[in-house]
Amino acid sequence: MQKLQTLICSLAVGCEWTKDINHKLRPYPVAAALLGMPRFPDQSCINRFLHQLGVPQCRQLECISEQLLQRFGLWRQTEKVDLDIDSSGLMVYGRKYEGSQKGYFPRQRGRRGYRLTIATTRHSAGSEILSLFFDPANVAANGRFWDCLYQAAEVLGSLDRVGLIIADAASGSGPDVEHLIEFGPSFIVKGISDKTALKFAQQVEPTQWQPVDLFTRICELGPQRISKCQYPVRVVLVELMTQRQDRRFYSHLYTNQSTQQADAEAVFHRYNQRQSIEALIKSAKYGLSIKHLRTRSFAPIENFLRLAGITFNLLAWFRHYLLAQVDLQDLGLCELTQTLMDIPAKCSFHDDQLELLFPAQHPLTPALSRLSSAAIPMI
Repeated sequence: MQKLQTLICSLAVGCEWTKDINHKLRPYPVAAALLGMPRFPDQSCINRFLHQLGVPQCRQLECISEQLLQRFGLWRQTEKVDLDIDSSGLMVYGRKYEGSQKGYFPRQRGRRGYRLTIATTRHSAGSEILSLFFDPANVAANGRFWDCLYQAAEVLGSLDRVGLIIADAASGSGPDVEHLIEFGPSFIVKGISDKTALKFAQQVEPTQWQPVDLFTRICELGPQRISKCQYPVRVVLVELMTQRQDRRFYSHLYTNQSTQQADAEAVFHRYNQRQSIEALIKSAKYGLSIKHLRTRSFAPIENFLRLAGITFNLLAWFRHYLLAQVDLQDLGLCELTQTLMDIPAKCSFHDDQLELLFPAQHPLTPALSRLSSAAIPMI
């Protein structure tokens, strides 16, 4: 337990490698005392522990994450929970990483690595990671789509709690759309083929286009037949022009929402909100330093990433339940781990209460002083 706590703390305070534990955690016994430890374990102890984590521990961490989400999750505040599902590549250098394979990485053809697939919630207070899968990079981008979806539904307690499902073009083929229609909940996915979008665009009259902004137009095509899908599906066509307006790019969105539920512009904006999951993955790579995998063995890497997912959710709840009280709920993940957690503070105990003193000139000190105006009880 103490080693798991140390690993989570190392992620929360922005340790890029396990060696950073020696100077970011070890010198602070007061922080360790709050977790019931005389001091934090050192780097070598954590490295040995991480290498011993295997498949049984992976299932245990999955269970821990699910129980934490069911107890503290922000998703409980809404009747229907919208889901974003996406995957990202984690590149590695060299061939000594167990299970790494060649896969698709943008502008990095032929590189080796892994694929991380996650399902996150859409909530005004912040996103939460409901499910996470780790695979070699040669697994298809949508290879874990349904696994993520069903695992997220298990966390929610029922498929009926799933609201709107949003996914990128990797899940926009005819068979995937057919399965989504049969699945039941609302969805918006991007079509997989640009050629299909161009074909739709050739059938559109100039008067059918609806401007969204200076460079974007959309068109409601209604139900359309698509390849390898036995059901007609509603299509929203999107035209994007360059700043010189000399070239046009087309894409299309599939949805089973009716025009009464969402018109073409609403469908377009709801899909564009999925940029939040792309930003989430990017911030996790830098804010939690998950691109530095800490080990070269497959199962320990997966366990490390599951710990990173738990840490992400813990920081999301810290932001919502605590920092929102002092208007710091808009701090991003990198700001939390690299700015807020790096603020030097003096700690002292008075009558079993922990008091924190922050530097007067730090820009976050006024807000933190309001937060710490009442002494923090000793855990």
